[in-house]
Amino acid sequence: MEPAKELPDSAAALAEAITLAAELTGEVESLKDEALRARAEVDNIRKRSQAEVASIRRYAVEGFARELLGVRDSLDLARGLPLSARGGDVGEKKWSKAWTSHSNSWTV
Repeated sequence: MEPAKELPDSAAALAEAITLAAELTGEVESLKDEALRARAEVDNIRKRSQAEVASIRRYAVEGFARELLGVRDSLDLARGLPLSARGGDVGEKKWSKAWTSHSNSWTV
């Protein structure tokens, strides 16, 4: 008679194991989905960061180039003046200002 008693316990244990396996399978699928979403979010953040860094560099270079045009204009004007009237440090001051204000933005 003992084997007959064990059968219901075995069936209950099997049913419980099947239920637990189904729950764990669902949890695994949920965690896989969560991991994929997290990976996609990290990838999106990386792409946005790269685009932002590229944009910052582009605008930094454009601003520097714009200021260099002022330096060039000063030098072009100075070429047309006699040596005694050139005020040699005007172009140097503009160059120094442009270099100082933009050199920090290149380290992005």
